[in-house]
Amino acid sequence: MADLNLGSITQYDRDMLQLTLIDNPYIPDKIKKGILGYPQQLKSLIYLNRPILNDYHRILLGGEAYGGKTLFGAALSLRFMHIKGFKGLNTRKNYDDLTEESVDSIWGYIGLWNGELVEQYGNERKLKIKLNPPRIKSKEGGLLSFRAFDNITKKEKTRSKSYQQIQNDEAPELDKQILTFQGRSLRQQAESRFPKAIINYGNPQYDLKTFTLNESSQRFLNEYVEGQYVYVPMGWRTNPYIKQLEFEASLEDLDEIDKQSQKEGNWNYTPSIGDLIDKETIKKQVLPYDKQLQKINIIYNVLSIDLAGEGQDKTAITNYLYLENGWGFIEDIYQTVSPYPEEQIYRFIESKIDAGFQPNYILLEQEGGSRVYSDRHWEDELSSLEIKLYPIFPKGSKYNRARPMVREMNQHQIKINKSLETKIYKESKKEETYFDLLTTELLNLEPIMKQSPNLIDCLSLARNFIVDDVLQVGSRKAKIYV
Repeated sequence: MADLNLGSITQYDRDMLQLTLIDNPYIPDKIKKGILGYPQQLKSLIYLNRPILNDYHRILLGGEAYGGKTLFGAALSLRFMHIKGFKGLNTRKNYDDLTEESVDSIWGYIGLWNGELVEQYGNERKLKIKLNPPRIKSKEGGLLSFRAFDNITKKEKTRSKSYQQIQNDEAPELDKQILTFQGRSLRQQAESRFPKAIINYGNPQYDLKTFTLNESSQRFLNEYVEGQYVYVPMGWRTNPYIKQLEFEASLEDLDEIDKQSQKEGNWNYTPSIGDLIDKETIKKQVLPYDKQLQKINIIYNVLSIDLAGEGQDKTAITNYLYLENGWGFIEDIYQTVSPYPEEQIYRFIESKIDAGFQPNYILLEQEGGSRVYSDRHWEDELSSLEIKLYPIFPKGSKYNRARPMVREMNQHQIKINKSLETKIYKESKKEETYFDLLTTELLNLEPIMKQSPNLIDCLSLARNFIVDDVLQVGSRKAKIYV
């Protein structure tokens, strides 16, 4: 990591600060004041304003969450907009994120500021903002383009373009090749006042299959965090405008992976077995489904079926409740090695109904590795129950699908039925309870698992269906399910 050691502040630095920030007509005064009072942002601006002969500035502004990086990115986008000839490019992986309104994107911040300045000064300081394609022009002739790079082939779109500044918001999400080819698009005339720069923002990002750093994050680790280019940690610890103790406390609810990225800004973290939850926390979630708990209304009752795939896999079925107080409740679980589990599944469902549980939904997980069962087959098998069957095609790894449920368990929002501590798994050579099985699967969750966590995957299916689909009022899926 190259230190941001500015040395003595020169008259040139002061003049450029006056030009790019203090006298900038497109940045509100309150934002100017904020940057001047934020050491990491002020020093980064001074550094980027300095000339760099026969090269361009390379900088990564990263670290933890809530460092004000997006706001600062909007200010840097506008630093030369009031000077004729300036051309800048802002990128992000997804178009929707790129053009998100309000404070959720660089584009959104500039739009907010433009509205405030027009209200205060009329058209004197008005930028011309066009959404299709997204670009911003100033009356002086400055041009700011916005591009989404969700596909590697789009790297060619900037080949014939020329910019003095390129900013990559959430840069670690972009493909490594897109980042590598950007330097060829930085061009300017020798007498230009604009120091060329590629400015990157973001926290470490992980490959969703292995949960090791993705290629772009590894590049930023090697070349910036531990390499020759400038890395400026900018997160909640450096932000003088937030209540840091309160914000730190709010980050404790994250799981370990998100905590290492957003709280610690740790570019060297690798997830490992046992990171998501500990045995003591699991034990604390055990509650009897007694008269006291039964007073809480069941809003949704979801049965999930995860059919066995090839090899040593097992079929699992679980009964998951969503209660009126917002808790999830793991009421019952079952698994079998039988290659023909129809009878066991039917008996499990029937026993739940006899016990007073009336499922709203039965979910059937459909995965490539599962033994081939048609929807019609299972509809016929369960037809006498008169409960609609929903085939579900899960996305992502089982580890990633389980993380939201385990996070809520850490937050004491998902409870486990005490009866599972005495319910014996009869197909095991050693005496194990279903609570033992559940605990083992939870403790052994890791990005690449040798054994499939069938029970956890079944429960995650139910939890994610309720939270992401059924409770998302107004979404397309919710209209189907409710």
